[in-house]
Amino acid sequence: MTFLSALATIFGVASAVAIFPQVLKIYSRKSAEDVSILTYLFFFAGTIVWLFYGLELENLPIVLGNSIGGILNAAVVYGCLMYGRIR
Repeated sequence: MTFLSALATIFGVASAVAIFPQVLKIYSRKSAEDVSILTYLFFFAGTIVWLFYGLELENLPIVLGNSIGGILNAAVVYGCLMYGRIR
């Protein structure tokens, strides 16, 4: 693994994990009233496309970052459906 690949993996995962505070906030407050579900639906769709692209290329940084991002974006969308008004 090259330095750039390692850096891409670290920052890809860090970017995906950046969604986690939003997930925690939704589920701890049991409210997603101020969250735009449309934004996270677009993020989710993007992560899925990038995930399949990474799988096609067999590229670990793309697969890892977008797997985590997809799961967390799905958690936000689900939280919006459970606890918020759809916007």
